[in-house]
Amino acid sequence: MNKLRSALLLPLITLLLIPLNAASAATSPTISPKFLQKALHMSGPISILKTEPGPAGLTAALISVGGHKGIVWIIGNDSAVILGGVRDAKGENLTKQMAIRMGLMPKPIKPAAVAKAVTKLNTFVIGSKGPEITVFFDPNCIFCHELYDHAQPLLKAGKLRLRIVMAGFLKPTSFARAAAVLMQSDHAQALATDETKFDVKHEEGGIEPAKTIPPAIKQDVEANTHVLAQSGDEATPTLLYKDSAGRWQVVHGLPDHGFKTVLAQIKK
Repeated sequence: MNKLRSALLLPLITLLLIPLNAASAATSPTISPKFLQKALHMSGPISILKTEPGPAGLTAALISVGGHKGIVWIIGNDSAVILGGVRDAKGENLTKQMAIRMGLMPKPIKPAAVAKAVTKLNTFVIGSKGPEITVFFDPNCIFCHELYDHAQPLLKAGKLRLRIVMAGFLKPTSFARAAAVLMQSDHAQALATDETKFDVKHEEGGIEPAKTIPPAIKQDVEANTHVLAQSGDEATPTLLYKDSAGRWQVVHGLPDHGFKTVLAQIKK
């Protein structure tokens, strides 16, 4: 998922209302690209690819900006736009549902199918002993950075292994940084470089983005990112593990009590 698509599919309730004047609402019978361009403060041209009616007078629009796609919600007739995740009273993520319906995101697959798909991806393991947890990892993800730091004592103590699946979607440099990690002969060391030099203020990984990406590595990062999307949410970190009952579990984001919660559930 590209930066625009990621921004427009936030997993939490994040509503940014950008109202225009009353005249525009009264005189605009349909959604116009010019309205969206002004409301979203975007200088480049915006294309409206699809629209579908939503709840309570909302209209979902699949838009493209410079080839990058995302979902926005329009209130009424060009009166305001919602940028971010929209949920209903039951907590269902309507933005994600609409993204799947419009073909922006793949339909989620079961955790066991995610686990099977991971076996065919270009991954690597850090840590030598302990239970294994698969982590989908974006090199510019601040939460992945925090996860990496929190994992270090467990990795060094031989109480945890992490199978890393490098994805690239958060920022324009994410894909090239993920590729840079996989292009190094020592993937674990390359990831360590990204994390030890991580720019927390700007949420940028520390490894230099690859300037030229071999086709095979490009396919690997694309495949990794696609399987992440199939897991149910293109968000990082996403954890995959087998619980004590032998069932595969997918968790988007690190639980409140970190690895302690996951390790208590994991199959020994």
